[in-house]
Amino acid sequence: NNGATGTSPLEAVIPAEDRPLEPIPEGASIKEKAVAGAAFVAFTMNLLSMLLNIINPFALVSGFLGVGLAPFAAFQQQKLTQTQALAETNQRCKCSAVQCSAVK
Repeated sequence: NNGATGTSPLEAVIPAEDRPLEPIPEGASIKEKAVAGAAFVAFTMNLLSMLLNIINPFALVSGFLGVGLAPFAAFQQQKLTQTQALAETNQRCKCSAVQCSAVK
């Protein structure tokens, strides 16, 4: 293990496009966890705001928007993570297809 870069000597020799793809983690990434935590806090605060200001129509509208948008933000972050992984997979497949067609 190379202490300076955190890679093994073999990884330094093999080009990135020839290394196997890393598996998509089953759990949430750090970004997803952060966005989900922020969404939970926003959801809770908006719900609390609606309950405490039940007679104020502006607080109710704002609360409904916040309650709806907070989970949507967490869902979007999850989809962005999946899209990035699929884009990397697609790029590798294109490179492999080009290499296979060049061999024939």
